[in-house]
Amino acid sequence: MPLCYQQELIAILALHQCGHPRLWQDDEVHLLEMVAVQAALALSQARAYEQLQALAKREALINTITTAIRSSLDPQEIFAAITQQLGQVLHTDGCALSLWAEGDEFVQCVGLYDASQPGQTVALTSEDPKAEGINRVSRLYDEHLIDLEEDISRPLPKSLVPIDRNPVLTQLMLTKQPVILNDLALYPEMNLAEQPVRHPARALLVVPLLSDGNIIGSISLRQNHHARHWQLSEIELAQAVAAQAAIAVQQARLYQKTRQQAEQLLALDRQKTEFFQNISHEFRTPLTLTIGPLEAAVAKDQGLSYDQSIIALRNSRRLLRLVNQLLDLQRLDARRMQPSFRPCDLVNFVNQTVDSFRLYCERKGIRLITHLEPCPLVYLDLEKFDKVLYNLLSNAMKFTPAGGSITVTLQPAGDHCLLKIIDTGIGIRPDQIPHLFERFRQAEGSANRSYEGSGLGLALVKELVELHGGQISVESAYGGGSTFTVWIREGVSHLPPQQVIDVQAELQLNRAAIELAHIETELQDEDGLLNAESNQDEAIDIPAADPKAPQILIVDDNPDVRTYISGILREKGYRVWTARNGSEGFKSAQAYHPHLIVTDLMMPLVSGIDMIRMIREEEDLRGTPIILLTAKVDEDTRIEGAERGADAYLSKPFNDRELLAEVRNLLALKANEQRVAELNTYLTESVLKRFCRHPWSSGPPRENWCWICVQNPGWSQCCLATLLGLRSSPTHCDRAGLPNCSTNTWQK
Repeated sequence: MPLCYQQELIAILALHQCGHPRLWQDDEVHLLEMVAVQAALALSQARAYEQLQALAKREALINTITTAIRSSLDPQEIFAAITQQLGQVLHTDGCALSLWAEGDEFVQCVGLYDASQPGQTVALTSEDPKAEGINRVSRLYDEHLIDLEEDISRPLPKSLVPIDRNPVLTQLMLTKQPVILNDLALYPEMNLAEQPVRHPARALLVVPLLSDGNIIGSISLRQNHHARHWQLSEIELAQAVAAQAAIAVQQARLYQKTRQQAEQLLALDRQKTEFFQNISHEFRTPLTLTIGPLEAAVAKDQGLSYDQSIIALRNSRRLLRLVNQLLDLQRLDARRMQPSFRPCDLVNFVNQTVDSFRLYCERKGIRLITHLEPCPLVYLDLEKFDKVLYNLLSNAMKFTPAGGSITVTLQPAGDHCLLKIIDTGIGIRPDQIPHLFERFRQAEGSANRSYEGSGLGLALVKELVELHGGQISVESAYGGGSTFTVWIREGVSHLPPQQVIDVQAELQLNRAAIELAHIETELQDEDGLLNAESNQDEAIDIPAADPKAPQILIVDDNPDVRTYISGILREKGYRVWTARNGSEGFKSAQAYHPHLIVTDLMMPLVSGIDMIRMIREEEDLRGTPIILLTAKVDEDTRIEGAERGADAYLSKPFNDRELLAEVRNLLALKANEQRVAELNTYLTESVLKRFCRHPWSSGPPRENWCWICVQNPGWSQCCLATLLGLRSSPTHCDRAGLPNCSTNTWQK
């Protein structure tokens, strides 16, 4: 008997007579029709109620997930809620949420519900979910570089099969519709383990996560032990949850992108501040050493001396090199650097460039070794590419101590030429290597940085290498040296045809003087060209110097600055010592007790600020006047210098008159303090001598009276009057056995 409701067949009512035939009577059929009508009505109502319940559950689930999305931007919490709620509502054995992006080889599981472990939902976790959850998962979305085996308490399963070889995901991407597999036993071609879960799936439902029409992931529901007919309502529910999950993913990505942009802006702001502080230092030092000698020459109405000319020329070249680096980076950013690539004999080019460093390496005591093999023809813009080799070699020299070695190798490697610069220097810390080619990275802004630099060199090297279609990499062991490797492609297939010129390139050796100007400055300490660097008193060798002239200690890590200031002060008759950093300066101050100290702020090992603190804590040196000399002219630095005990502050560039005025004023103040101290000492000794000239007939020993005056405040007036030779008779003087004195006489 059909059960129909609103002319729609919804069920069948069947009565069976077993064992013997039966003739169904009309009244029985009529009764059955009446029951069928009532049963159809009841059944339709029950189904409507079930649909309402299912709809309520669906809406409750959607609301729960929506609430989780709105209340948290932590993808860990959101994905855990999605997989757990959906898996429990649909009574599945498992629910997994996976993400991937275009170009990914494997999917990445970010949330997993497993019914075989009640109450446990696995999601991407870390030791500190609140602090690390957003960063860890969101970086996965945007960068897809995260290693999930690091710093997670419960690793999620990883996909075993690439996306393009997974038939379920292939069909999902082609149709962008749910993949419904009621019984995988009937579809052996689809029965492929996507992830290593506890049990293989028997029934599978996979719905896509869509964003702007593109698949960004999927939700997989599985039944492990038996086949399952996925109902339309279940499929619609999974699709609705997938839509909410896609929104959650996009929100988390947007949040993380905004957060990363804010962090990048803060980092750029810090870099900008540090850059301008340090580039100011880099500019002001050579400007001081260029402007200072010129001003002195103009004031004297005469030309520069030979030594002054060398200093001015060397620092003018340093200044020009800094300006060129800034202009090169600006042109690269603006895409206005138009190179001209010409055929180049790479062996000859490398050999000539390395030869320009040999003299400097010999002066520093570094062995320079070359192993150059013939290479295929390469096309270079030598005006730009020579800066790559100059920067790498000068860095190797800077960070390699005397007795070390620098090895330059060149060899063919397939369709590339492999150029290596290997040094035995101090190496690079592992945490610095990923940021080594970033702009201004050297410019850390610390007052005790070990090496001068603007942080532009390696950034420029990387961009110039990439401009030539090459690559650069670095390997380093901290304390064991570094190896920089440059890959240069042969031929012209990788270069813009309009920038290729088939005319042999010529090496411009005159550029070496500019590129190596900073090395000239750094090698002044190694050469010992000036006796001032030996930390000995040189005034003895200068006939015009007065042996009783004030002694001044100059502390600066730049040898040209030490030479320049020493010359100014010696010319005025002062005796001068020098030191290269705060550590040497403090030891020299302890040894020689100078009348005045002139110190730089930013120095290796011990900065000027730290040296001032050490001197102020030393009993014998704390009164020594100190002039703080630096290129950092911001107010905070001035305040810090004053708080630490600096008596004066000179900013670079300065002229000799300004320096001499500060020196004279501080020495005069120190001389006045000494005279006041000597006068106080003289008065005290005079009083004591007068007391000693008045013998006593009886009473305590004469050497004890000062002790009595100090230790007995009530007697001090009488005791002091007695010391002055006065006589009177207060009663308390009698108790001490002292000669008497009256208050009136004391007042007189």
